[in-house]
Amino acid sequence: MAGRGGAGSVLYKAHNVVGLVVGGSKDISIQEYDVKKILESTKKYRESGTFYANYPHLKDKIVALNWQISCQNKEKRLEFYEKFVEGVLLKDYTFSSDTCGERCPVACKKIEDGVKLDYEPVNGLGPFIGIFDREKIRELVHLADSYGFDAIYLGHVLGTLMEALSKGLLDIDVEKPVLEFDKYEKDFSETNYKVAKKLIEKLISGELPGSRIRKLAERLGIKDLAFYVPIGSEYDMTPNFYWTLGLILPIAMFGKYYSDYHTTVKDPEEYAKICAERTVMEYLLDNLGICRFHRAWVESEIISDTQKEIAKKRIKDLLEYRKLAGAEPIFWESKRVLDVVTKLFEEGGSEWANKVEEYWNKWKEAYNSFFFD
Repeated sequence: MAGRGGAGSVLYKAHNVVGLVVGGSKDISIQEYDVKKILESTKKYRESGTFYANYPHLKDKIVALNWQISCQNKEKRLEFYEKFVEGVLLKDYTFSSDTCGERCPVACKKIEDGVKLDYEPVNGLGPFIGIFDREKIRELVHLADSYGFDAIYLGHVLGTLMEALSKGLLDIDVEKPVLEFDKYEKDFSETNYKVAKKLIEKLISGELPGSRIRKLAERLGIKDLAFYVPIGSEYDMTPNFYWTLGLILPIAMFGKYYSDYHTTVKDPEEYAKICAERTVMEYLLDNLGICRFHRAWVESEIISDTQKEIAKKRIKDLLEYRKLAGAEPIFWESKRVLDVVTKLFEEGGSEWANKVEEYWNKWKEAYNSFFFD
């Protein structure tokens, strides 16, 4: 049972649910559709996979060193990318292809030395915490999986702790990592790997006060280094690794891709509509049981206007329930988030750079109106 933020673990521990099988009345086989169109629309995943395709696409917009890179100018970001991503992380990378287990012509899973490498877990336990050695990253991903951690969320927790340790803001019995942008002048993968491994062990043993990033950072006095979306008075979620507003604004569901995730700046009303439309489509892909890697052809071939209207009603229900549960997103409370958002506005030449909270409120009003009008 997959789920960001430990949803799968909660279902297992609290409800003894380890999987769901949902039946249907119509047998849809891949042969019913134009395989050539499917292959063309899934080219990125089929030829390169998310790991090998995303980094060259993102380049200076990669998310690394606990989001510190996103506060730098473009020239510095690009230099960092060329030195450590092209020069270390992607160097000599070779892979074989496989499917996820479904009868699918895409074979999007890329395997190196028997281990599947996907962009999100690799980035969370790799560049995000200053590790660019793929062997070390694979070991950490395996360790996180074995303990039941979500690699994206764990990466954010480790990034916050490791930056604080690097800056001398914490005193924990581990080797000092190097996770400051200006000090990462050579590859510190070995050092940072050892620290990350030790911190994971301390999280598991209870030596550190919890693993929820919001409360952990508050208790340790390092909240302004943490990157998360505050939800209600006590909850939180960390975003996927894209420098975007779409994954941290108050969307209907966090931790997935229920929004736009391009690095772009638009006026709040226009962008709210873009994000809301993506929320509908992603919701439908999930509920139709269709892999989102096929979205480029599925959305035009399968999804109907009637389905979109039904989805809007269900998302409205979700938004209403969230309010009743006291789990509505609130305005960002960490300085790191505000710095990253402000830099994005500034780089896009937007007037909203000095009116971030006003943008957040206008966007939220327009986004909710899409579902309630």
